[in-house]
Amino acid sequence: MNINDLHDEIQQILSSVSQSSDEGHLWEPYQKVTAYLLRLIEIHNQLSWAEIMGEASPQEKKFRTMIVDKAIEGLEKVASYESRKLTAKKMELELDK
Repeated sequence: MNINDLHDEIQQILSSVSQSSDEGHLWEPYQKVTAYLLRLIEIHNQLSWAEIMGEASPQEKKFRTMIVDKAIEGLEKVASYESRKLTAKKMELELDK
């Protein structure tokens, strides 16, 4: 597993999330963040499996805990925020009825 390639992928994911716009469907930002979150969890699991099997280098272990885990935590917060936005919009629409 090449952590340089994984780092580039994570940087692209985080950059894409920070450039999010409110255009399109209301649920698209949440959907996008959730898809990215699933990819990061997949990366985390691959690194964890290599560690369990005794195949992970010290750099891969550090990368998982210092980069991947922190990126997951950040995207979980963004997903939570996007979910609250959807709930608030739904409540606004119900109140307007």
